[in-house]
Order: sequence, then C-alpha cells, then structure tokens
Amino acid sequence: MSADHLRRSQAAEHALIGSIYSTIETAEAWREVVPSVARYVGAESALMFTPLDAHLPRAFAFTHGVPEESLRAYGAHYHACDVWKQAADRRGLLKAGALFRSEQILPMKTMLGSEIYGDLWRPLDIAHLLCAGLTDDQDTELGPSTMFSFFRSRRKGEFSGVQAERCRTLTPHLRRALMAAWRLEGVQRLLDAYQAALHSTGDVVLMLGTDMTLHHASSQPRDVFGPGSPLQITHGKLSAATSEKRSRLEAAARDAASGRPSGAVRMEAPDGSELEVSILRHGSARVVARIRRIHRSAHDAAARIATRFKLTRAEQRVLTLLAGGSSVAEIAAQLSIRPMTARTHLANLFEKTGAHSQGKLIALVWRQA
Repeated sequence: MSADHLRRSQAAEHALIGSIYSTIETAEAWREVVPSVARYVGAESALMFTPLDAHLPRAFAFTHGVPEESLRAYGAHYHACDVWKQAADRRGLLKAGALFRSEQILPMKTMLGSEIYGDLWRPLDIAHLLCAGLTDDQDTELGPSTMFSFFRSRRKGEFSGVQAERCRTLTPHLRRALMAAWRLEGVQRLLDAYQAALHSTGDVVLMLGTDMTLHHASSQPRDVFGPGSPLQITHGKLSAATSEKRSRLEAAARDAASGRPSGAVRMEAPDGSELEVSILRHGSARVVARIRRIHRSAHDAAARIATRFKLTRAEQRVLTLLAGGSSVAEIAAQLSIRPMTARTHLANLFEKTGAHSQGKLIALVWRQA
C-alpha cells in the first residue's frame, strides 16, 4: 500500500470514527452511521439491535439493508430460534467487547438447515455473520445487551481477517458512543424530573456567576421577571428594580461565594405577594439563587388592622373579603347580610382607618401582610 493510499485510508477511518461520536447528541445519526460502518467493514447489510425488554421502554434498532418488517419478525419470533445467537451464547460470546464470525461458532451446513435461515436469512440473501458486542447484561444502567451484526451473502463469501480487524478497531468507539448517549439520555430524564418538581412548587432556580451573570435558569415565568416585577434579568444578569434591593442581592451573592451564610432577600411583587431570594454557594465561581413566591394571608393582615384600629368582628370579616378581591355585593352574599349592612361596615372602616376608598383599604391590608 502506497503512503498516499495509507493516508487516505486513515483519513476515511478517522472521519468515520468522528461520525460515530455524532450519535451522542442524536440517536437518529445512527441511521447514517450504521450504513457507513457496514460499508467500511465490507458488509452488505447490518443490524444494531437491542431486544425489547420490560426494563427498557423502547427497542433500540437501526438497520442497513434489512427491511423493518424483517426486523420486527426477528424480534417477535426468530430471535428465540437464532442458531447463530444460540451458538454464541453457548460459548459465552454475547458480551461487551466480544467479536466473532459465524464460521467460528457454527458449521455453515447447520445454519443453512435452520428455520431462521429458510424463513428469514435466505430471502434476504444473508449467509455470513460478523458480530461485535457493544453492551451486555452486566451494563445494568443500559439495560439488555446490544449487538452490532454485519452480514454478507453466500456469493460474497465469509468476512476476511482484514474486515474483522476493521470491525475490531471500530467496536470500542461504537460502544463508547452508545453508552455516552444512553447515559446522557438518563441524565436528561433526571433533569426533566427535577424541572417538573421545581415547576410544581412554583420556585425558580438560577445558576449565577458571582457577578450575578445568569448561566442557567430552571424557568423564567413572566410573573417573576415580567413588567412591574421587583426582579429583572438585565444584560444577562440578575438584578432588582431598586438600587437598595440590587445592592442586597449582590452582597448576598458575595457572601454565598465566600461561604458565609446570608439571609434571604424579600421584595414585594405587583400581585401583593412577596418574592424571597435565597442565594447559596455552588463552587468557587458559581452561586445558586432560589426564588420563592410567598403568598401573604389577607386574614392575618386584616386581624392586625383590626387590633390596631379597634375594629369589630363584623368589620374585620368585611375587610378580609374586600382585600381578597370581593365586591360589596359578594361580601353581603358570603356573610349572609344585606348589601346596605355591608356598606355600613365599609363606611365604618373608612372612618376608623382614615382610608377613604376601597383601593386604599386594600393597600393598607397588604402593607400589613
């Protein structure tokens, strides 16, 4: 082999290995990689297959030159009577890292007389096998074993030693790419579960630099960072609407980064609730900010107003319902009193508190919350 031909061969191999690792980001990339690997090994068809299992929610399968209906037939019936698989199993070859050719495990005559050959392999012109083990049942985090099988027809003959060596060169890369993709998929499922849990609590979690630069957010609901909110994301940084709150957030981040405990920073949201921001250390250059919404109680606030202004029990009930958004007519219906009586209680509230409108009464309650 000339030096130029060797360089071209090595470049093609390196490009193929690079395409194998592209499958880490998307499983669909296997649809192009499987045919490329098959051609490099000298196979006319190929099958990368994980049997459907109770512990695996989907069968992992990509083919080249094997029709989908044949794959389904193999999984449904012929997998159990595959003489190649049975022979390899008896020899303990169905494991990660194993590489074998059909002629090494089973006489051609036996294979040609089998049910699977007569029903499945012969119509597909498959007679020779080269098989590489990518994962096995010991890889408990990945599920059942996955094999990469290459096939040749009778007229093409069995796989050569050179072709088997090419397969041996690629097998570690195929295995690493498959395992990395499945681990990444598992991590993503875990992250999705954490995300769902955070959404269910209504909390927002931000990953920040110590200078408040935003690196990641679990979510950014409009009612937390939207118009009128005391919290803002400005130029890629977590900030606050007022300089005083902004300074407190920055100080809390510095304290967290240096390992000193810091109290939560609270600020009032437009809907009358409070946003509580707790900042915790996460490494030397990162902090985590947890934003929690605290819905204040109109009942407790009205009780404090009642004590302060010596309100009657009826006036306190009217004030609680008013702060909760009820109209005078709705208050009368909820308390089973006449609307005129509800208006009398409201007039008494104006006189005792000095708040001469319903809006000012409501604001007075929420300032006390």
